[in-house]
Amino acid sequence: ATKRFDSGECLVEFLPPVDPANFKSVDELSDHCRNLMMAKHEELNEEMRSRLSAKESAKDK
Repeated sequence: ATKRFDSGECLVEFLPPVDPANFKSVDELSDHCRNLMMAKHEELNEEMRSRLSAKESAKDK
């Protein structure tokens, strides 16, 4: 199956560097990085939802 997307927006944000020396184990480092990424992912999703809602509202007027 072929997926086709219309033009749109994509939010990209870089997270600050993580020093692995600050963690006692790979699991601790992995959990920390995952938590940072999940929090940012949710933040960016919320921002995109707001933008899409604003565009939908503008179309309805």
